[in-house]
Amino acid sequence: MMTPADIRVQLKLGLLFTVGVIVLIAISIYQIRHDHRLDLKTTLPLLIVAIFMIGVLGMLVQL
Repeated sequence: MMTPADIRVQLKLGLLFTVGVIVLIAISIYQIRHDHRLDLKTTLPLLIVAIFMIGVLGMLVQL
Protein backbone atom coordinates (compact mmCIF):
# COMPACT_ATOMS: atom_id res chain seq x y z
CA MET A 1 0.00 0.00 0.00
CA MET A 2 1.26 3.46 -0.88
CA THR A 3 1.67 6.06 1.82
CA PRO A 4 0.63 9.69 1.25
CA ALA A 5 4.32 10.57 0.85
CA ASP A 6 4.69 7.95 -1.90
CA ILE A 7 1.66 9.37 -3.70
CA ARG A 8 3.09 12.91 -3.51
CA VAL A 9 6.42 11.75 -4.94
CA GLN A 10 4.63 9.92 -7.74
CA LEU A 11 2.57 13.01 -8.58
CA LYS A 12 5.69 15.20 -8.60
CA LEU A 13 7.48 12.76 -10.92
CA GLY A 14 4.44 12.66 -13.19
CA LEU A 15 4.31 16.44 -13.32
CA LEU A 16 8.05 16.70 -13.97
CA PHE A 17 7.93 14.17 -16.80
CA THR A 18 4.82 15.81 -18.32
CA VAL A 19 6.50 19.22 -18.38
CA GLY A 20 9.67 17.65 -19.79
CA VAL A 21 7.79 15.89 -22.59
CA ILE A 22 5.94 19.08 -23.50
CA VAL A 23 9.21 21.05 -23.62
CA LEU A 24 10.96 18.38 -25.74
CA ILE A 25 8.07 18.19 -28.20
CA ALA A 26 7.88 22.00 -28.43
CA ILE A 27 11.62 22.25 -29.13
CA SER A 28 11.36 19.49 -31.74
CA ILE A 29 8.44 21.19 -33.48
CA TYR A 30 10.31 24.49 -33.48
CA GLN A 31 13.42 22.87 -35.00
CA ILE A 32 11.41 21.04 -37.67
CA ARG A 33 9.59 24.25 -38.63
CA HIS A 34 12.82 26.25 -38.63
CA ASP A 35 14.87 23.76 -40.68
CA HIS A 36 11.92 22.34 -42.68
CA ARG A 37 13.29 18.84 -42.14
CA LEU A 38 13.91 16.21 -39.48
CA ASP A 39 17.58 16.50 -38.52
CA LEU A 40 19.15 13.20 -37.45
CA LYS A 41 21.68 14.87 -35.12
CA THR A 42 19.44 17.26 -33.19
CA THR A 43 15.71 16.65 -33.63
CA LEU A 44 15.59 12.86 -33.80
CA PRO A 45 17.38 12.27 -30.45
CA LEU A 46 14.98 14.72 -28.77
CA LEU A 47 12.01 12.83 -30.18
CA ILE A 48 13.45 9.51 -29.01
CA VAL A 49 13.90 10.89 -25.48
CA ALA A 50 10.33 12.25 -25.58
CA ILE A 51 9.00 8.81 -26.57
CA PHE A 52 10.97 7.21 -23.73
CA MET A 53 9.59 9.77 -21.27
CA ILE A 54 6.04 9.09 -22.47
CA GLY A 55 6.66 5.39 -21.75
CA VAL A 56 7.89 6.21 -18.23
CA LEU A 57 4.84 8.42 -17.72
CA GLY A 58 2.63 5.52 -18.76
CA MET A 59 4.29 3.29 -16.19
CA LEU A 60 3.85 5.95 -13.47
CA VAL A 61 0.15 6.17 -14.28
CA GLN A 62 -0.27 2.39 -13.97
CA LEU A 63 1.25 2.36 -10.48
